[in-house]
Amino acid sequence: MMHAQTPDSPKDRELLRRYLLDTLSASARRRVAARLAESAEWRQALDAERNALEVFDQLEDRPPMQDLTAAVMERVRAHNVDAETKTLPPRAAWRRAAVYAAVALVVAGLIVPFLIVRREEQRRQAAVHRMKQLGVAFKMYANDHREYYPPLTPYEDVWMFDVAALYPDYLTDLTVLVNPRLANADQLHRELEALAGRQPPDWERITRIAAQSYTYLPYVVRDEREAQALAKARAKAPPSEYNADTLQAGDVTLRRVREGIERFFITDINNPAAANVGQSEIPVLFENIEQVRQRKHKNANVLYMDGHVECLAYGPYPSGDFPITEGVADAFAQPQE
Repeated sequence: MMHAQTPDSPKDRELLRRYLLDTLSASARRRVAARLAESAEWRQALDAERNALEVFDQLEDRPPMQDLTAAVMERVRAHNVDAETKTLPPRAAWRRAAVYAAVALVVAGLIVPFLIVRREEQRRQAAVHRMKQLGVAFKMYANDHREYYPPLTPYEDVWMFDVAALYPDYLTDLTVLVNPRLANADQLHRELEALAGRQPPDWERITRIAAQSYTYLPYVVRDEREAQALAKARAKAPPSEYNADTLQAGDVTLRRVREGIERFFITDINNPAAANVGQSEIPVLFENIEQVRQRKHKNANVLYMDGHVECLAYGPYPSGDFPITEGVADAFAQPQE
């Protein structure tokens, strides 16, 4: 619960920071907005948090020192006493310096974790924006190609759309193919910029770079069983059959993603919103799960057919959210570089 007076508690300050970062739930955001509307103290605190975030954004993006305590104490020992403590007895001067060091450590302990979380959230939001751009490109391509989404790449071991089919008519900036959450995102970004300027383009290399970031689903899959069936069916099919209207995998019939495909999965024909619900449940692109496994924040963005993006938790099914599950990761494993 938020306090009725001033936002002095750490919990209230955290609410304000999350309000600025837009990471609150809708209901919590409404509660904070109501408090801001009725309290000048809350508005002043919000301004203070906003100013702090602006300062954080100007800091260099590098990991904190491994041993912050040792670094601070070394600084204290180097200077021992400053101008303010030169007149104090040695023991009193050291005590005051130790207090300053303790304060510095407390401040660092509060700021560094928050800064790390903020930068991770910024990268995740940047990834969401890029995936939505790809979603728009898919829709534009479908509009000109009998409602079909882009074909799967011809490279047998890569789960990625055919980049050459979209560039440059529907996808003008190849760097959107790089997930900002990757540890080597900057390196891949520079490589793609260089590749985009070469003639003829090295489409296989471009596609493999994109596959480090994302996994593309050219067929409708709604659970782990269908995802695993798709992976097995593709492994047996020649590249010429990768983009057939339907793909048979045992007793599972998989249908190519295209506008209107959701009609095949509507169970309530009397529900006028059924088509929209259908598209919102069909994933077409998600972050490479092998990369997700290697990072601290084990969640991944998923682009759905209707163009919205969700951040889902990774794990074994059913605790993991489909398609960000261990079973899907194993089925769509892509070569790592």
